[in-house]
Amino acid sequence: MDILHNIIVANFNEFTLKGLIRTEKAKSLTKDVIYRMNIKPAAHNTLLRNLSGGNQQKTVIGKWIYQKCKLFILHEPTRGIDIKTKVEVFNNINNISKKGLAIIIISGEIKELMGICHKIGVIADGRLIKEFDRNSFSEKNILVSALPRKVEDKYES
Repeated sequence: MDILHNIIVANFNEFTLKGLIRTEKAKSLTKDVIYRMNIKPAAHNTLLRNLSGGNQQKTVIGKWIYQKCKLFILHEPTRGIDIKTKVEVFNNINNISKKGLAIIIISGEIKELMGICHKIGVIADGRLIKEFDRNSFSEKNILVSALPRKVEDKYES
């Protein structure tokens, strides 16, 4: 699908009337998302598969920002994108957070998590192993908590 249809699909009923897309309303929102998320190229009819990975990510995040979501779950939101686009994605995540909305980021990028998160939880075998507040973040502590118990004991001594 193109950018426009990707943006409106999450709330399709708001943009349709008797089965027909309300084109001007859909284009207006899409134009706003493209501008705010800095999606390149800025044409609403560009197919997502023709966008870079970073612009695809920004389109997906932009789609959900305009919904009335209270919780965002982002799985590897910066995987495969360049540094400049990562900064843009993190700025958008910060903007979501400033609105008082909850965000769960699932990622193996510990340094990125340490830079953006208020808390980090290490989960293994379907359970929470350890939780860190911002004041107790350290790459070593997070990595050690993720190691199997027997290996972790060797590193704690």
